[in-house]
Amino acid sequence: LEVRDDARKFLSRLKNFQFAGRALRDPITKEPVVYTENLFVKFKDDLAAKACENLLNSEGLTIKRKLPFAKNAYFAEAVGRGLEVFEIANRLAEHSDVEASHPELIRERKFRAAHDRQWHLKRSIVNGQVVDAHANVVAAWPYATGTGVTIAVIDDGVDIDHVEFASAGKIVAPRDASIGTDDPRPKDPYANWDVYDDHGTACAGVACADGVDGASGVAPGASLMPIRLSSNLGSIEEAEAIYHAVSNGADVISCSWGPPDGEWWNASDPTHITPYDLPYSTMLALQHAVEQGRNGKGCVIVWAAGNGNESADLDGYASSPMVISVAACNDTGKRSVYSDFGESIWCAFPSGDTGHAPFGHPEPLTDGIWTTDRSNTAGYNPGRQFDWEPTPQGDEAGNYTSTFGGTSSSTPGVAGLAALLLEREPDLTWQEVKDRLRMSCKVIDSAGGNYDSNGHSPYYGYGRPDALALLEISPTPRGRLPAAPVADDLAAVRAEADRLFSTLKRPSAFSRSIASRRPTVRRFSQFDPDHKAASMWLQMGLHLAKDSSGGSEVERLRAVLGFAGRHMRRVDPESVRHALSIFVTHDPLGRLLSPPRAVHRSPSRFSPSSTARGTIAPHPEIAMDYWREDALANEHHEHWHQVYPNQGILDEANAQAVLGPVGWQEVVNKFIASGDNFRVFNESLTGEELRALFVLNDRHGELFIYMHQQMLARYDAERRAVGLGPVEPLDLDTGEIDVGYQPSAEVMLATGFGGRPANTTLEENDRSALKSWTLDLEEAIENGVPDTATGALRPLNLETFGRGIEATDARQTASVDLSGLGNLHNVGHGVISNLSGPAGGVMSSTETAIRDPAFWRWHKLIDNLAADFQTQQPPFIYDDRPPVVFANGSADFGLVRLPLGHDGVERDAVEAALSGLGDDHDLGGGLLDIGSGLTLERSLLTYFKEREQEIPAPEEGLSIPSAPQTIRYLAHEPFGYAMRVLNTAPAAVTCTFRVFLCPTDRSGTARNWIEMDKFVRNLGPGLNVLFQADAASSVINKPAEDLADPISPSGPGETPGAICDCGWPYTLLVPRGDEGDGADYVVAVVVTDTNIDLVASDNSCGSMSFCGATDRYPDTREMGYPFSRPFASPVLDVISSEPQMVWSGIKILHASTAPASG
Repeated sequence: LEVRDDARKFLSRLKNFQFAGRALRDPITKEPVVYTENLFVKFKDDLAAKACENLLNSEGLTIKRKLPFAKNAYFAEAVGRGLEVFEIANRLAEHSDVEASHPELIRERKFRAAHDRQWHLKRSIVNGQVVDAHANVVAAWPYATGTGVTIAVIDDGVDIDHVEFASAGKIVAPRDASIGTDDPRPKDPYANWDVYDDHGTACAGVACADGVDGASGVAPGASLMPIRLSSNLGSIEEAEAIYHAVSNGADVISCSWGPPDGEWWNASDPTHITPYDLPYSTMLALQHAVEQGRNGKGCVIVWAAGNGNESADLDGYASSPMVISVAACNDTGKRSVYSDFGESIWCAFPSGDTGHAPFGHPEPLTDGIWTTDRSNTAGYNPGRQFDWEPTPQGDEAGNYTSTFGGTSSSTPGVAGLAALLLEREPDLTWQEVKDRLRMSCKVIDSAGGNYDSNGHSPYYGYGRPDALALLEISPTPRGRLPAAPVADDLAAVRAEADRLFSTLKRPSAFSRSIASRRPTVRRFSQFDPDHKAASMWLQMGLHLAKDSSGGSEVERLRAVLGFAGRHMRRVDPESVRHALSIFVTHDPLGRLLSPPRAVHRSPSRFSPSSTARGTIAPHPEIAMDYWREDALANEHHEHWHQVYPNQGILDEANAQAVLGPVGWQEVVNKFIASGDNFRVFNESLTGEELRALFVLNDRHGELFIYMHQQMLARYDAERRAVGLGPVEPLDLDTGEIDVGYQPSAEVMLATGFGGRPANTTLEENDRSALKSWTLDLEEAIENGVPDTATGALRPLNLETFGRGIEATDARQTASVDLSGLGNLHNVGHGVISNLSGPAGGVMSSTETAIRDPAFWRWHKLIDNLAADFQTQQPPFIYDDRPPVVFANGSADFGLVRLPLGHDGVERDAVEAALSGLGDDHDLGGGLLDIGSGLTLERSLLTYFKEREQEIPAPEEGLSIPSAPQTIRYLAHEPFGYAMRVLNTAPAAVTCTFRVFLCPTDRSGTARNWIEMDKFVRNLGPGLNVLFQADAASSVINKPAEDLADPISPSGPGETPGAICDCGWPYTLLVPRGDEGDGADYVVAVVVTDTNIDLVASDNSCGSMSFCGATDRYPDTREMGYPFSRPFASPVLDVISSEPQMVWSGIKILHASTAPASG
């Protein structure tokens, strides 16, 4: 002490020394701390400056300067007072006008630096070996260290007294979420043998250790919010911990925990295939974080993928789309042997590894990641006190460990990267941070990473992030590179919707039901009652997400897509896609999205089964494969069921109007109370609530019958061309299906469906149930169904019969009780699908069902029941006919052949040329003089064309050709209808022209007639000549598409939404003809009064006849009028006797190849 005091006195006398005081030591870090005779004093803001100065003077202090960054803040000195400066500071701090006062304490200033062994931050030499597999972090520090950004580490205890967390302001809002205190320190392991709180300190160090002594975090300038969480998985404390982070200003949240990992070395460990759902409370907390955190920009949440060498997609935590799922890569830039994998992996960050000879996996170059450990003997590294003790795995003092690893270490590393970025660009949203991370990633292990065409690897996500690239900094310190142009917000949201639709793969064998949580190999089927209920639950969630987000249209759409994305991993993704498809089809806001069409989203599902024909017995039905497997026909069937879903369309406005605010809130409460159990929600709804909430589209039941009846009429007409008779209905007396169906390998890979062998038979119980429901429907046709009010039997009508036969929910029909009619249509699809094996067959999906010959037999049975109903209706009497006449009979009708390349002719020009032919010219022949060589005929031409279709890369175990497939499809020469009609009224009239087609030998049966078009014309008094091109047909998806052309990726129409994706394919508008003399067909034109019909004008896209153009079906007459009922006399006789109708025989020719000009 004498030497110390003598030294102080000596130094004080030196000219260049102002003060020499005692050396102090920090009681925690043990490092030296020097006090000066200076003080910092902050007075209350409302105190006058003179009063502040007087108080400082009263303590004998000299004001050195008034500080500019805070009001009434002073830097003062107490010259010659030595240690008394502490007493002065204490006295001032106790004064009522002083907010804070403390002496100036000075520590040695160290530059933040990476430890030599922190190879994950920079190129390093470890154990004598160069390790160059880092994230380029040190190179980014001249530009950002995370200053001003707070990282919340939710983990076990964190040693907040560690020297690396001791800087001023480092610790922010500490919390122990499990105990409920503000002390996140590790707890005594001897007090609770289940608690060993070593993990959190190491994680926090990787993220943001100061780097002042032995280890730096990725973001050493960031603040740390340590949140201790020792509760078990699924506890409410999980959600509370996340909520604490958000509420206290966390910018980034790092979670290196999750469900139990399987033994990574043991392929038979059942844990590998055990799904773990994200608890709803935790999901809501995550949703709160991304929606409300950072003042609405969203907290960036980083989650460890897992260490079980298993699919992270089964982990509801790591696979949530609200988080960044991080895998581990090692010190050679390869996958760490234990790291989880899957579609949900976003990126991989350097971490430890271990060798494993059975896998051929080499030993790593390093022990692992060097990071902070609990101080002294606690933690992973107890240090070494004596030379004879083992070499420590870290430093000798025990404050650092060299063996940290797993995705636990990778995750806070990425959290640190996010902090670096947010220091530079604090206004980025969480999604933008996530995307910037993706763009910064460098491809590693290109040979073994199995990267797809989007640059995604199941092992590394988009690769290993590069910190310098993340900050968009040039390699030399010259500032930022020019920012890349950012797409507009709506375009970005549409891109996210495309991703949700397009990245759906074949569902895992362990996709989960929302309620049961039991593994299932069944993919989503709209025909399954439970799956339908799940879709309704998801629709409700999508609408509530839209409503709860507020803000702009883009923000609300992001909320919708966020909800959809969160549930992609919790349920079969197909169920989410189905619910989202209905939302974007019907919701006005959802229609701003244009999801990719099925033919773009999953082209493999439209691969022809010809590649698999050797696996089933030959059968004549194979001749119809080209038609059943037509890509656009399958797309039509799928999309019709989205436009007219049998669960109804969620209509929140209707529900609020019908139920009132209180009733609507009761429905919302039922949804919330159901948790994630869709059955509970569905069954809790009353009939009134269900009808108000899930509204069936206008004339849903009638159109279900008509659309499928029209498909069957076309199918039977096509069969005639290949020498087959009309399809026979499935025989429920035997349940036998003689024809098999084997999907191609591409379809099996894309869907998981199996094939159905020939000569299968329905299970007896299934056949019996279907037979019983058929008899119930026949009885209902004969006798009616109960009135819901009185119980008396009431006759069915087209709408109620259609609902009953499709089996919509009986509660959705208020007038009559349909509950006794069973579930014929939907269950039929399911039991036929069951014949294809445990995974089901194509009959279970609306997207693929029509490929199977059994579909047509099943629907012929359905159609026969509908025909039984319709034939009991009285014939039409046509007493509302308009004042128009086809004066010359069939001579007033003809077909205008439009040679290829001339299908864009103007309607006015053709009509003018037709008028020039004379009033009595037979429109069945002649040349139109309009400079384009158009001819009048009574014939059409069909032919086959070919197109190339790309297929997926080969997959092990499946025989998939590696070259594009050539697909043959039917097409026709463009044409138009020519008509001449006399308006006998003195004034103009508006009329609807209904055009039908039928094979001549089947024209006596009404349901064989095929609707070809329905259009409106205003007719002036006297003779009118009309032309209507086939491309304007009301039954096709418009604008007309030819498969030889590039198919529009998001619907052929310019207007997004249902109408533009719904309609029969233009290429299949005309049934296949015969070579040689051609096939005999009859065309009929029926004219009706538009003022009675209320038919809408032409719409630019979609099929008015099959899909409707508005919320109300645009025609008041029965669908298919007048062929929806029996005729009083032979069909052609009735048409001949009615002046407003005309028929004409035509030929449909067929060429084996397309015309040369095509």
